[in-house]
Amino acid sequence: MKKLKNSMILLLMLTTSLIMAQKTTFKGKVVDEKNETLPSATVVIKGGTTGVETDLNGNFEIQLPNGNEIITISYIGFDSVDFNPSKLTSAVIVLKANSENLNEVVVTALGIKKEKKKLGYSVQEVEGDLTKARDANVLNSLSGKVSGLIVAASSEFFSSPKLYLRGKNPLIVVDGVPLGTDTYNISPDDIESINVLKGANAAALYGSVGGNGAIQITTKRGTKKAKGFVVEYNHNSLFQSGFNAIPKTQSSYGPGSYGQYAFKDGKGGGINDADYDQWGPRFDGQLITQYDSPLDSQGNLIATPWLARGKNNFKNFMEDGFLVTNNLALASTFDKGNIRFARRFT
Repeated sequence: MKKLKNSMILLLMLTTSLIMAQKTTFKGKVVDEKNETLPSATVVIKGGTTGVETDLNGNFEIQLPNGNEIITISYIGFDSVDFNPSKLTSAVIVLKANSENLNEVVVTALGIKKEKKKLGYSVQEVEGDLTKARDANVLNSLSGKVSGLIVAASSEFFSSPKLYLRGKNPLIVVDGVPLGTDTYNISPDDIESINVLKGANAAALYGSVGGNGAIQITTKRGTKKAKGFVVEYNHNSLFQSGFNAIPKTQSSYGPGSYGQYAFKDGKGGGINDADYDQWGPRFDGQLITQYDSPLDSQGNLIATPWLARGKNNFKNFMEDGFLVTNNLALASTFDKGNIRFARRFT
């Protein structure tokens, strides 16, 4: 009996050693055709569910139970590759770009990239270069580029335009975070892509505030250039002219009420001199004390002719504008991440 027990233990040890000997670890690196690393590429054992992702340098490590499994490597915008690591412990795997697949990839809520054909809701990517002949506010550049989106200029000066997506106000999101400031702070030079998520389903991850859809803005990141860094400079000059409407102004009556006015201290010490409604005396050259009247020897205001001043002040103020914008950016990618600095001068 003792000999039988020892034989069974020895057989079990040999079997365990054989199983452990068959299990191997394969280390690889995933790059594109330009030898640039592809972080977050998916590596799975073909026909199974076991898989890993590459790190920032494109490296990965995967356990192969039998040592001869086929692994499948995939990455958004590239053709998938089946690789046989048999008799190898490490290798560099090159993926070929697929422009057709790349064009169908869009950024959805919270910056998640998905294939457009797999989405159950409407998403539209804004086409065209937003850095050329641009508006002072980048949202004005969306006019006519997105179906169902109406860009209406604000009736107030220097205010952001009003956006109506399918008749409702959409949420504006920058890098997955709802925008809490004026859109004048967004520089077109810092934008990588703009995707319009239409409807409540598209922006569901943003909660109730995304119920009317969202304008998803993704900013640029560090570069993958071979030199390790890149310097970008963009100069843009733009003439601005024309307005929706210039309000009409009257120049027949001055400040005051019911045709009565005389300035003394601006606090009500005179006649309606604390009331600046524009329905005071008619400008006929009559003598009235005014805020800039000279003083006599006793320190009292001397009445001066009551005449209209600066009839064209508003029109002169709203002259054609000349907008000059310079943008300087420095971007780099390193082992533990990427970084980008940008400064805009307007």
